Amino acid sequence: MVTIEQLRAVWYANPFQPFILVLDDGRRVLIDDPMLISFSEGQRTVAFPEGRHAIDWTSFDRVQRIEMVKPKRAPRPRKAS
Repeated sequence: MVTIEQLRAVWYANPFQPFILVLDDGRRVLIDDPMLISFSEGQRTVAFPEGRHAIDWTSFDRVQRIEMVKPKRAPRPRKAS
């Protein structure tokens, strides 16, 4: 189970790095912008995007782990022939 402190650490990381929330029902939620997630420490809930036009929320206890997204490599410039 993820702690609020762990979530806060990846949320406030500078520079921000995208991460995935893995929920206990198997859902994997990509957070690629810190503005796409919100949480309430007192109520122990976390809100995140669900599709393009909806927001979902769940109990913080359902977040099983955080997976960091590996940054994509920039393509190498091609050599002129």
